[in-house]
Amino acid sequence: MTVLNAMKGGSPIIAMIGFPMFVGCTIAVIMLMDFMECFLHCLRLHWVEFQNKFYKGDGLKFVPLDFSTLIDQELTKKKEIRLKN
Repeated sequence: MTVLNAMKGGSPIIAMIGFPMFVGCTIAVIMLMDFMECFLHCLRLHWVEFQNKFYKGDGLKFVPLDFSTLIDQELTKKKEIRLKN
């Protein structure tokens, strides 16, 4: 649309100046987006590799939440309380 509007204006000078500017801006935006993609990927890799050097894995083992075991635990607690009374 930008180039088409410049050509419809009828001035070839504007078209000769506008088209290279349009192409230059388009390439600049594409290159900046590519640079940003490479930069973020590199940053992510550095972060992951750096963090792996210090990971020990000596914490608590992950146990997924299971409502059936929680309910069973609560029921056994209530039964124990009833037996004590």
